[in-house]
Amino acid sequence: MLSRVKYVYDNPSVYVTDISQSGANISGDMESKIDYYRIYTNNILKAVNLDECNIKGFSVGSLLDGPTGLKDNYHSYGLYEVDFNHPERKRTARGTAHWFSLLATENAFTPGYSKPGGWGIAPKNVDQFHIDKFPEEFMFGAATSAAQVEGGWDVDGKGASIWDTFANADKVKDKSTPQIACDSYHNYKQDIVLLKQLGVKFYRFSIAWPRIMPDGITRNDKGIEYYHNLIDELKMNQIIPMVTIYHWDLPQSLENYGGWLNSSIVDRFRNYAHLLFEEYGGKVDWWITLNEPWVFVVKGYGNGEFAPGISDDPGRKPYIAAHNAIKAHAEAYHDYHDNYKGKGKIGITLNIDWQEPKDPYNPDDIEASEWAIQTFLGWFAHPVYINGDYPDVMKTKIATISTEQGLGGSRLPEFTAAEKARINGTSDFFGINSYSTNLAYKDDPSRAGKEAPDYFKDRGILSDFDPSWPGSGSTWLKVVPWGLRKILNWVKNNYGDREILITENGVSDNTGTLQDSQRAAFIRNYINEVLKAVKYDGINVIGYTAWSLMDNFEWQSGYTERFGLYHVDFEDANRTRTPKSSAQEFHKIIVDHGFTTESKAEPYHPSPLPYQDTFYYKQQFPKDFSWGVTSQYFQGGFGWDTTVNGTSLDVLINGVDLKPDTDTSGLYRVVFNRLNNVDEGRKHVEATHVYTSILWPVMFPNRTIQDVDKTTLIAMRSFLKELPVGNTTITIFTWDLPNIMDTKNNGGWLNESNIDIFVEIARIYFDALGDTVKQWVTFNEPQQYAYLMYESGQLPPYHGNRTNDMYKAMHNMIKAHARVYHMYQKDFKRRQQGKVGLIVRNDWYIPKDSNNPADNDAVLRNLEFEYFWFSDPIFRTGDYPDEMKQHVGGTRLPSFTPREKQLNLGACDFLGINHYGSLIVKTRQPGDAPNGFNEDKGVTTDNNRYNELVIDPTGIRKMLNVIKGRYGKIPIYIAGNGITDTQKTHSNIDRATYIKQYSNEVLKAILHDQVNVKGYSYSRVLDGYSWTSPSKGETGLFYKPSAFTRPREGMQAFKDLVTFNGYVDPPKETTTPMRSTTPNNNNNNNNNNNPDKPVNNATRYISNVYFHLLITVFVISKLIA
Repeated sequence: MLSRVKYVYDNPSVYVTDISQSGANISGDMESKIDYYRIYTNNILKAVNLDECNIKGFSVGSLLDGPTGLKDNYHSYGLYEVDFNHPERKRTARGTAHWFSLLATENAFTPGYSKPGGWGIAPKNVDQFHIDKFPEEFMFGAATSAAQVEGGWDVDGKGASIWDTFANADKVKDKSTPQIACDSYHNYKQDIVLLKQLGVKFYRFSIAWPRIMPDGITRNDKGIEYYHNLIDELKMNQIIPMVTIYHWDLPQSLENYGGWLNSSIVDRFRNYAHLLFEEYGGKVDWWITLNEPWVFVVKGYGNGEFAPGISDDPGRKPYIAAHNAIKAHAEAYHDYHDNYKGKGKIGITLNIDWQEPKDPYNPDDIEASEWAIQTFLGWFAHPVYINGDYPDVMKTKIATISTEQGLGGSRLPEFTAAEKARINGTSDFFGINSYSTNLAYKDDPSRAGKEAPDYFKDRGILSDFDPSWPGSGSTWLKVVPWGLRKILNWVKNNYGDREILITENGVSDNTGTLQDSQRAAFIRNYINEVLKAVKYDGINVIGYTAWSLMDNFEWQSGYTERFGLYHVDFEDANRTRTPKSSAQEFHKIIVDHGFTTESKAEPYHPSPLPYQDTFYYKQQFPKDFSWGVTSQYFQGGFGWDTTVNGTSLDVLINGVDLKPDTDTSGLYRVVFNRLNNVDEGRKHVEATHVYTSILWPVMFPNRTIQDVDKTTLIAMRSFLKELPVGNTTITIFTWDLPNIMDTKNNGGWLNESNIDIFVEIARIYFDALGDTVKQWVTFNEPQQYAYLMYESGQLPPYHGNRTNDMYKAMHNMIKAHARVYHMYQKDFKRRQQGKVGLIVRNDWYIPKDSNNPADNDAVLRNLEFEYFWFSDPIFRTGDYPDEMKQHVGGTRLPSFTPREKQLNLGACDFLGINHYGSLIVKTRQPGDAPNGFNEDKGVTTDNNRYNELVIDPTGIRKMLNVIKGRYGKIPIYIAGNGITDTQKTHSNIDRATYIKQYSNEVLKAILHDQVNVKGYSYSRVLDGYSWTSPSKGETGLFYKPSAFTRPREGMQAFKDLVTFNGYVDPPKETTTPMRSTTPNNNNNNNNNNNPDKPVNNATRYISNVYFHLLITVFVISKLIA
């Protein structure tokens, strides 16, 4: 409307005089009414600044409520409510009046919460979770304190602290002591392992004053050495040490002389800090003088809840202790910069929880909020950051109350002018600990002056909690994430645009549970509020510290409250640390440096997947879905010794040729004229597709391409002509390198010249067989082959322990694949219209401990090394994964030239995967058995005692989602999926159930996850030889190649799957029951138009016959008529 006025009337001067609405037409809550004004006035601002409308002013329609003109009827949209029943027509400001006053004062829409009481004109994204990253320089860390974790209370010359004395006097809730605590004094290296697992940039820890100076004065070299060792270990692990000089553990010897009540403590503290600077200043760049002085002066010298437990004068002693603590802080600060000439940063950590006005629209409660913060945080922050003196409100209140109490002067000590000058500006950053939120409101103003002096009464406020706020393991801690954002805004509003470091934030429980989802949610939501403060409100927060790294001695509560990301078993003499689920959550945020929709820390296993625990029935695979059976040439028994002179490395067992003269001969050999057994098996299960291979030593017995065995080639052509054109996938290389190519110094796949031979052999196959074969695979499981050949030595010629050769062999196979692919595109594609792909082994990986960030990282690294190793160069970048290059390092991992990268990238028409189960992986420990490849990965497997794959059907779906997420919707064929008899026995799952559940997960991946899976093949149709374990090779749907009358129990299940192209009825029997479901989706690949009605080939056929019969009857009846 304003823009129209501008154009129609030549942009006249406009005053918006009314945008009010009756309260009856606006949602009853005050926030909605404020939003009404916020939206309208913001659009007026847009009209001024964006549309250049000549708007001169704006006013609300009514200052006060008033009559509507109807009898006894009043409108209620005034900024002030009027009580028409009161003789003086009492006025009460509404929230809209307060908001409008802020807008008039600011004359702008300012970001964040810029006004007292946590008010803001238009704070952004208040109720939404914000997806974004922190600035690059933002730091994440974890914290502990010496008294809470170190133990060793009297070891190596350490003196007693006030907390040793306090706890030994049975003043702790559970009668416990910190004498051993987490025993970090002896286990600090374990703690650093935890920090590495989390991925933090810094570790905030404190130094125990009585360990360095047992009596508070005299140095203790053993204690000094301990912290040197700790700091050195941190730096060796690229973790920044952040040292807190004092975290409440005052030497008892100093407390005997008054502790923080004795002014001599200022010099004692400066001398102690000076010793630390001299010893560790060259290694430590981040220093914190005091941790939460409010706590140790109020609870230690006021109400006596904390050590040293003094409570006899709560209206004086806290102020005296605080006065000395502030001066001690200033002296340490000046000593670091003026005397030691430190190049790092030094500051103080203060604690404050947000103080929300109990009634956010009540001016008194807003003022109470300000008092609450100024008499808590401001008590220490105002002298340090503003003018070297206490806040005016605090000085005035205490002086007034002291007078009312009949005292000669204020109970609050005064700083001299020189002291103020020395204190002012003594912090290089603003350290803040914040956990919770309180509701603040004013106390009776006459109360404090009539009662005994007490710090809490001096404040003039009371506090409460909103009953809707979630609790924790501590009575004082409520979970209110937005409170952290508001207090960060308050700090900026009152102390300027300083660097703010959140030095503690966390939540407690009373159980120590490992599945601490409430802590994981706390971390996630509180850090997200920090992110909003940074991104939306312009708060200069430079880091976040989680409290605490591990469960510990929680002061007066002993071990009854636990804040740790890691559980500590205090009943175990070793104080075993175990990660909680919150550790993984924090690790994920650190790795992602904020919040993303696809986390780098766990992008490959969303949990749970949609429909993860349900069985998809009454659903079908796409119409063109390929159903196949697999039998590789050698494994299917294609007569390795019948007509040829060549010998494969794979049949050189213990140095001699394998001979069919044992009771397992049927697994290794059948007569050559039974080459068509695999097709016979295909027909028995009604599959559409065959996956097989050509045995290199059979076709080329003497290595040279001129020496092709024509008899074998003719037999192969004849066999393939029996199959429908395009329904066969031939693998060129399946681990059967001719023996001659690895002897006589040829080097096999280590010899780059063999790439040329491989390309020409592929050319011969394409030329001879390409008219019928339309799908070619260059390599089957090349990464497995390279590992078994050169690393583990499980395949002939049993090299083993040649990790570098493994990388080189793989490198040459990747280049060979790319060469063959491009040769086919150039010379055969147009004529034959075939496709060239590859098959990789893609089992899934399960972290040994899903709460342990290190084990979750092990999953990622295993994917990088085992799968992405081959597929990234082809489908993603043309080169190896960055993670792999970083871990292997140097020249051990060969490099691709720019031209080779160009040839690699995109050199594939489809991806075949073999998936048989899942491996349990964990991060590698220093004491694990040597293994070059696993050492490079930093991973070890931890499967069952049979050393077999875990049967985990969801693993195949997760793996398919990985492929889609990393490479897009490339065509994928499940080229091999099956279970051995030994796996079946030990997993307590039959083969039929295995086939149903795994194929059902593939169906979910297609219909729900939109993964482009084109086919599924069971491996194998026939029993056959297993490369590394002949006794475990019984995976076939039939017992032996010649015995198709003896099907295994899974044959009928697979045949039904093929016949109906999916599942019509619920599975009749499953070893692991799954809930049935009929998901409603409209995927175009789904043939079933009505997902609630079973549809299959048989019913479709009956329906068609019935339809045609009706038509016929109709036509005949018309003719008769």
